[in-house]
Amino acid sequence: MQIVTYNIHGWRMVDGKPNLDAVTDVLRSIDADIIGLNEVFYPRTVPGDRRPALEVLAARLKMHFIFGPCLRWPAEKNMPADAYGNALLSRWPIIAGSAHHLTPKEEDKSGVLQDKEQRGLLEARILTPGGGTFTVYVTHLDHTDENARMVQLRVARTWLVRDRNRPHVVMGDFNAIIDFPPAPKLGIDMRLKPELCTESELRGEQLFWGKAKCSICHGGPAFGDDYMHNLQVERFYTGRPEGPIKTFPLRNIKDSPPYLHDGRCPTLHDVVEFFNLILEL
Repeated sequence: MQIVTYNIHGWRMVDGKPNLDAVTDVLRSIDADIIGLNEVFYPRTVPGDRRPALEVLAARLKMHFIFGPCLRWPAEKNMPADAYGNALLSRWPIIAGSAHHLTPKEEDKSGVLQDKEQRGLLEARILTPGGGTFTVYVTHLDHTDENARMVQLRVARTWLVRDRNRPHVVMGDFNAIIDFPPAPKLGIDMRLKPELCTESELRGEQLFWGKAKCSICHGGPAFGDDYMHNLQVERFYTGRPEGPIKTFPLRNIKDSPPYLHDGRCPTLHDVVEFFNLILEL
C-alpha cells in the first residue's frame, strides 16, 4: 500500500494560476493507493472545466474521493460554495466517512484558538481488496502557533483512539516539527547528569533502566520505540483482548495527561501503578 499526503494550496500556484494539471501530473507519476489532500476548496472549479476541481482530479486518477470541510455552518443550509478542508482519494471504495472539527468540546478558556482558522479531521473507512477495512484520518493543523496545534491534537485524539485496535493511519500537514523540550539534567547519552539531580531522581533512573523495565520499550532520544506491544491486560479480567498498542514517547510526557492510548490513567502516578500490575512487579 502506497500512501501520499499533499497540501495543494487551494488549487493555485504561488502566482495565483491554477495548479490542477500540475497536481494531476505529480500524483499520477507517484501512482499511490491512498492520497490525503490539504487546503482543498470544494466545490471550487478551475478554468477549463465546469466540474469541481476535486471531482476532476479524482476522475483523472480513476479514484474514489471524499471531502471533509473545516468550516462550520448551520445544519439546515447547504455547504458554502467555496468551503475549504481536507480530502481523500482512494484506489479502493470509501464505504463511510465523517468530518470532525478540531475545536474543544469545552470552552477554550485560554483563548488559544480564538481568531484562528477552523481546522478539521477527515475520517474515512476504506474497503481493501481482501475484504477488510482500513481507516484513514487526514488533517491540517494551525500554521501560526504551537499551542494551537497542541490543542487541536488533543481534540483529534478523542476521535483517533477509537481505532486503536484496528488498522489506521493519520496523515496530513502538521505544520511543524516538534522539537524535544529542554532537558538540562539529561546528558547526550540519555542518562541523568548526577551532579544536577536529587537522590530521588537518581533512584527513579535506576528503576527506569532496571527493575521497572521501562527502558525495554522507552529508549532513544524520544524514549519510545515506534513499535506495537501487547500488554495482555486480559490476564486480569474476563472479556475481549485489547490487542497491541503503540509505545508513546516520554519526552514532555508530564504536560499531556491523561495517559495510555485511551486515557485510562489520569496521572503519571496511575501509570506507574498500572505497570506495577501489568509487569507484576
